[in-house]
Amino acid sequence: MNCEMQGVSHIRLAISKTDYLVPHINDNDREPSWDGDIEVYRKSGDVHAKADLILKVPVQVKGHKSDNLKKQSIKFPVEYVDMENFLHMGGTVFFVVYVDEEGEHHRIYYAEFLPYDLKRILQKRDGKATKNIEMKTFPSKKNDISDIFLSFARNMKKQRMEIYSDEVSLEDLIKSGTVPELSFGFSHVPNEKMMPFDYLLRGNLYLYAKLPYGVEKVVGHITTVDMTETTIHAEVTANGKKFYDEYQVVYKKDVIEVCFGQSTKHIINRADNKKQEFTFTLQGNLSERIIDEDFLIQALTAQQFEVDGTVYPLNGAKPEELASFNLAERKKHLEWLQTVKTIFDTLDVKEELDCTKLTKKDDENLRLLKMAIIDNQPVPLKDTGHIIGFYNIANLEILICVTKDNDNEQLFHVCNFNDCPLEVKVHRGDDEECPTSHYALLQQDAFLKSCNINYKKMLANIKSIPFSDLHSNKMILLLLKMLKAYDESKKKRNDILAAAIELAEWLKENDPFSPKEILVLNYLQSLKRQRPLQENEISELLQIVESNGASEEVYTAAYLLLDNYNAAEIHFKSMDAEIQKIFKDYPIFHFWKNSNKEAKS
Repeated sequence: MNCEMQGVSHIRLAISKTDYLVPHINDNDREPSWDGDIEVYRKSGDVHAKADLILKVPVQVKGHKSDNLKKQSIKFPVEYVDMENFLHMGGTVFFVVYVDEEGEHHRIYYAEFLPYDLKRILQKRDGKATKNIEMKTFPSKKNDISDIFLSFARNMKKQRMEIYSDEVSLEDLIKSGTVPELSFGFSHVPNEKMMPFDYLLRGNLYLYAKLPYGVEKVVGHITTVDMTETTIHAEVTANGKKFYDEYQVVYKKDVIEVCFGQSTKHIINRADNKKQEFTFTLQGNLSERIIDEDFLIQALTAQQFEVDGTVYPLNGAKPEELASFNLAERKKHLEWLQTVKTIFDTLDVKEELDCTKLTKKDDENLRLLKMAIIDNQPVPLKDTGHIIGFYNIANLEILICVTKDNDNEQLFHVCNFNDCPLEVKVHRGDDEECPTSHYALLQQDAFLKSCNINYKKMLANIKSIPFSDLHSNKMILLLLKMLKAYDESKKKRNDILAAAIELAEWLKENDPFSPKEILVLNYLQSLKRQRPLQENEISELLQIVESNGASEEVYTAAYLLLDNYNAAEIHFKSMDAEIQKIFKDYPIFHFWKNSNKEAKS
């Protein structure tokens, strides 16, 4: 029995069933590395016009005697010299046909050799004559066969420049500072029942980067795709209430998952659309859980939900399935989540609670906060000796103000730090005292740790207090702590910087006690953290450095903001050692540390 001839016959028969392919494969072909080619056309038909020819795809066919025809894939040795020829040709489809002992049954396997993969195989050549290559089962349906060759021809044409050009990876392009336009695609037989996602799930996609002058380079090969996901912008409602502006659809080979929020899934069986499942697993942060649980309750109450006006009924669900959602308990739980949200809103908490980090102790602390904030009752707390401190709930560190209860010193009243009812005063000696802001009590780390500093309230509070030299000094120190906190955040906390700029500008315009050049320097160093200084701002700095009688610290700071590090160095060296040490702790020294220049004592 001639396995090669049988193999060629089976390949010709499979290809001849299609509407887009024409085989030209000869028995006992003596052409090196190939046994013929397959013509690929863009239009279907029994007879094809020359103008519709896309490409001739070279093929090689190997016959192999085997009684095991059940394997979905095999590994077959391919000669390196053949793969070198495949590369120079621009690609080849390699067939292996298993035929049983009697020649009655067969199974076709195949591998696609394109330049991108061939170059990587040949780069790892180990000195042997052959390499075992994994071969997949060749499909039997004519459109599936056509799809393989239509996509192969598309990629073969796009990868011609890969034959002799150097390899370029996506990582290399990103490291070079180039973020290219990326694309992938496929060619297929028109099929109204299949969606583009179905073709994506087949995998075997090449990722192309668009380079200058219209050049495209392949930078990746996606061999398998388990799922694809898309976001659809549409209004989702239940029981007359809007919940979402968009939802996600996850396409898998067996099911389609329609996801609402973080917790709800509507799962549809692709083989039988009547098989559907509505699942709910509460997930996400506090706000997301409130929306998701309310959506579930309203959908179950109305026995339906709507997507862009289309009704999706739930009345077909079995009673035991509906009972599993335990609607009464869901409502109680939602009420508790909404209470927690009210507590946090009252305390000006602006970060989201990470519910996955909640512990039993956190639950107890939340119950105490409810008593203190919602019920306005004194609660038992550890006496730290301070009226201001942090109250921790999971990932949140909340600044609060506490005062002892008049009737029981073991109990404390709790309020929002931003609404602290106490008057804070700064003293000079024993006799003189001046009011200042309770925000002056904050240390640098508080700005980084706290999740509830309300900067609008802070600035309003500061501006409401009459100026004094003591209050002025406290506000300048507060500004410097804010700038240092911003620098420590590595430019992530723009909320701190925005408040610092507003505070610095207000002090510059209104503070009658602090030296004018200090107020200007603080304002401009705040601005310089946000953007380059403008011409009029640079002029203000030049006026400072050209004036007489300023301190060495002032001159050094001004030159740092002008990026004149040599001049700054000269004035820095003129300071006493102790002053130098203090200057290095100022936030303006940040510009020196980040300039690749080193301040020398």
